[in-house]
Amino acid sequence: DPDTECNCTVEIEVEMEVYNNDTGDWVGYDNYYYEINGTQYDWFETDDWSPDRNANYTFEFYLYDENWNYEDHFNFTVYLECDDDSNNSDGCDNDEWFEDWDSDSVDTDGDSLPDTLDISYNPDTDCDCEVEIEVEVYVYENSTGDWVDSMYDYHTIDGTEEEYFEQSWTSHESQSYDFYVYMYDDDWNSEDEFWIYNVQLYQKSGGGGPGDDDEYFDWIYEYVWDDDDDGYNDTVEIEYDPDTTCEC
Repeated sequence: DPDTECNCTVEIEVEMEVYNNDTGDWVGYDNYYYEINGTQYDWFETDDWSPDRNANYTFEFYLYDENWNYEDHFNFTVYLECDDDSNNSDGCDNDEWFEDWDSDSVDTDGDSLPDTLDISYNPDTDCDCEVEIEVEVYVYENSTGDWVDSMYDYHTIDGTEEEYFEQSWTSHESQSYDFYVYMYDDDWNSEDEFWIYNVQLYQKSGGGGPGDDDEYFDWIYEYVWDDDDDGYNDTVEIEYDPDTTCEC
């Protein structure tokens, strides 16, 4: 109910801006033109507005006079859920996230050295329906941050059912890696992510890597002597020759 101190007819504009409090994003705008006269009772309302995802929303209202002078302002915050049937919504953008995840370095070639990282994750959605997601994994060198490789997979999830999926990556060199795991929904909206840092993996045997070779001492000798000449042996020196069956 906008009023004016002028006992006359005044043209005003009311602007409405909408923000998603959970993300900080600006998500909506509308404006309305009215004529008011003094303090007589005028009750105006906006068009219906519905979001495309469940969240807390702040509505900001600004009042301008006919010369574009700022006059007044108010706001309020409410929690709204998406309405697929709303004229303002092109379909609900539901939230998806990683409820849980884990990783395990494993040896796949029997050389007792981990060469592969298994990444498992349990993605959930707030939609009580089937949702298609894509999970991408990016691999970087830990020491330099340089990109090394990437992989991805598609999954169908339903609500908060516990469903674990897995992607595995095998190293082609012996070094430490960082893994960046990223989730997109079926509209390519970014949904969630996590990092796995400083994973030491080794090149598989047969490709120039360490391999499952034998290491051993070819010989060992020890020497004891009296270092302070007091008549008693007090010092030992050990010499040894370690060898390996690997020609590397």
